Amino acid sequence: MNNEIDCTAALRKMFEFLDSEMTDIDADEVRHHLNMCAECLDEFDYQMAVRAVVQRSCRCEAPAELRAKVVANLRITTISVTKQFRPPSP
Repeated sequence: MNNEIDCTAALRKMFEFLDSEMTDIDADEVRHHLNMCAECLDEFDYQMAVRAVVQRSCRCEAPAELRAKVVANLRITTISVTKQFRPPSP
């Protein structure tokens, strides 16, 4: 297993890591990078703090129609970002 990923890859995978939505191998790579990189660890800690504040502040449930719109927009954004970061073909 190659645990060497760079900061760009670690930050790109951070939300999947925070949400436990990645393979064990990918999670190990991010975890290893965070153990070696203080700057990325700071960003991870910041994102965890933001999530904690949001969770404490947002105890009410959004209407189903709003949730559906947000999920649809997130999917569009994810597709767009993924296409932007795709490496060029050889």
